[in-house]
This record gives sequence, structure tokens and C-alpha cells, in this order.
Amino acid sequence: MDRHILDVLKGKRPEHSFEFKLSELVGKVEYVFADEEIEVKKGDVHSIKIKPFTISPEWLAVPCSYIQNPLGKVVGVGEEHAKPVALERYVTHAIFTAFADGKIKIGDIVGAVVMLFAQIKS
Repeated sequence: MDRHILDVLKGKRPEHSFEFKLSELVGKVEYVFADEEIEVKKGDVHSIKIKPFTISPEWLAVPCSYIQNPLGKVVGVGEEHAKPVALERYVTHAIFTAFADGKIKIGDIVGAVVMLFAQIKS
């Protein structure tokens, strides 16, 4: 098992994403880190500024159902103006659903997305 995965299991902050292969499906897990301090309230949905990352053309970002913050869960990521999957995207914000009250600090992991390659067929 990859040592970075073991670090996450031990509660250590992950430092980078990792790739995986599921059958013939190629993917990557991208961790989502807060880039602002924000108070969240149970039951509310928040737009959180995150450490930016790029989504390559023909890749999809699917919220990870397992990796989350103790205060809530990332249900989506995006940028100010949505772009088609065929274009490179620069992610700057996460949509975060809070299931507890609390404060998220800069650098806190708020969740992860599973990046999946989706070849566009015309």
C-alpha cells in the first residue's frame, strides 16, 4: 500500500493526489484544501474558496464519498464560470454541505474529488 495512503489512514494531512486504475478505468484522487477561513453552520451549504487545481480536458471531477471534513462534505467543485468538459478547467471553489457547526481554517482538508477520464465521442 502506498505510504501516502497509510499517512491519511493515520490521520496525517495528505500532501498530494494519487492515481489509481479500476479495471480499465483510469482515475486520480485530488484532495480539496480550504484557501480561506470560514464559519460553517449545520444544515447550510457554503461556497468555500479552495487551493486551486486544474482539471484537464475530458476529465470529470466526482465528489469522493469517503474523504471528508469532520464538519461536512464537498458535494462539488468549480470555477466562477462553468466550462465544457472538452476544455481545461481551473477549480477555485468547492460547494460544501455542513453537518456540524464549526470553523474551517486555511489548509484544512475539506474533501476530495475522484478525477475520471471520460473520452468525448462525437
